[in-house]
Amino acid sequence: ELLTANYKKTEVFGLDIPTEINGVPSEILDPINTWTDKAAYKETLLRLAGLFKKNFEVFASYKIGDNSSLTDEILAAGPNF
Repeated sequence: ELLTANYKKTEVFGLDIPTEINGVPSEILDPINTWTDKAAYKETLLRLAGLFKKNFEVFASYKIGDNSSLTDEILAAGPNF
């Protein structure tokens, strides 16, 4: 069922999450809906994204692939905010 489900991307991390799965309440598929305090969720999301970006800075100077193209792809796959 997951192979044929509809998906949407999450904010910041761009993860694909299903919008509907048989037998699972749709509201819990999106992580923000599991938090009563939506502002706290967004704050935590941005803080986590910041930690990911900070960790990736260590690797930003590595040159992987032709013209560092793989390095750029890896960095682009991280959180966007």
